[in-house]
Formats: sequence, structure tokens, C-alpha cells
Amino acid sequence: MRGLFAPLEAWQFGDLRPHYYSLVVADPPWRFRTRSERGGEKSASKHYRCYPVEEIFWRFPIGDLADPDCLLLCWATAPLLDKQIECVKAWGYEYKTLLYWEKIFLSGRPAIGTGYRVRSMAEPVIVATRGEPKHAALPGLFKGIRRKHSQKPESFYEMVDERCTQLTRRADVFARTRRPGWHSFGDELDMFEAAA
Repeated sequence: MRGLFAPLEAWQFGDLRPHYYSLVVADPPWRFRTRSERGGEKSASKHYRCYPVEEIFWRFPIGDLADPDCLLLCWATAPLLDKQIECVKAWGYEYKTLLYWEKIFLSGRPAIGTGYRVRSMAEPVIVATRGEPKHAALPGLFKGIRRKHSQKPESFYEMVDERCTQLTRRADVFARTRRPGWHSFGDELDMFEAAA
């Protein structure tokens, strides 16, 4: 039975298959309010179409992609983390923990980002499951080079490849890069090239 929020005629995920994937990586286009016009110039909304958490919940029911045993790795933002965890639960996943991407420059120096009270140096990834997906334990913190806006580090995918070998049916949702061995969905699939 499909989820309550996306009838079959309104399938939101292009060529992705319903109830098929044992591993889903999602980078939803979360929208959050900035405090000034200057802050808005650096926001995700300047780079691509974004939606409020509540709209992402019903517009993109990511739970409909999951096999009965599925690991979800969902990129998040610190200011909206509580709402994003609730969204993941509403999709039918059980929240487990967080990973953190420690952002660094190519030189190895810490990459200090934006923020009003705290300057961001890391990006959280919500770890959630449906059923009992089998994989090796993931490290809670991994380093990765900060590149263009929204471009995720290759070290993340290398870690997933190494630790999640049993989870072979893989979806990359809101992807901006096509990857061998993954089914990808997103408005800008050819924005970045995957590392060779």
C-alpha cells in the first residue's frame, strides 16, 4: 500500500521505484527564514527551489521509496533539526542518531560557514531506519572538502560504499550528481560531476 500523501498518479520521484530501496540518501531542499537580506544572499533559496519542512513532508514522501528494511541518511540543517527529525519520522522511519560532516578546505583548514549565533563548521545527517537494514557502524564524524553550495563530499559516498555493502538497492534523492550503482532523482542531476 502506498503512503497517504502521494497517490500513484502523483508520483514525485521520476524513475525511482516505489518500495524498492534498501538505502536512501536524501538532501531535501529545506527552506528556512534568514534574518536579513544579506543572509538571504547566502541561502539555499538563491541556488535552487526550496520548500518549508511541512511541505517537503507531504510533497516528497520519501518513505514510499523504502524497502521493508531500509537505511535513510538524510542531510539536515542545525536550525531546523527538530522539525526535520519529525519529518523523517512522519515518513515512516525510526530516528536513530546523527552523523556530522566536518567541513574542511582542500588545504585541511576548517571551513567556517554562515550563522547568527554560531558559525557553522559541520552539517548534520539524520540516520534513520525502517525495519532492520544490515550495515557496518558508521563513524559519527567524517571530514570532507567543502566545495560548491550543496555539493556533498566524496568522502561521504566513500564511507557509505565501505560501510553499507549489503544495501545494494540505492536511491540518491534530490541528487545533483549521477553516481554509478545509484538510482538518482533531482532537478539538477548534472550540476556536479562525480569523482572518477
